Amino acid sequence: MQGQKYLGAVIGSRDYLEEYVNGKVDDWVREVTQLAEFALSQACYAAYTFGLKHRYTYFLRTLPDIY
Repeated sequence: MQGQKYLGAVIGSRDYLEEYVNGKVDDWVREVTQLAEFALSQACYAAYTFGLKHRYTYFLRTLPDIY
């Protein structure tokens, strides 16, 4: 299993890509869960709209065939 991160994406074997994606998904689950705890404020919506959502879509664009 060989690979390396490059500009927010991953270059390398399919196994490395899957391991990297699984780690990212775990991070996103924790972040969305934490945002849900603070969902009563509009700051939560802003954090999702201007932060988490853009990191997720960038990830989808830079890593082929992960969904």
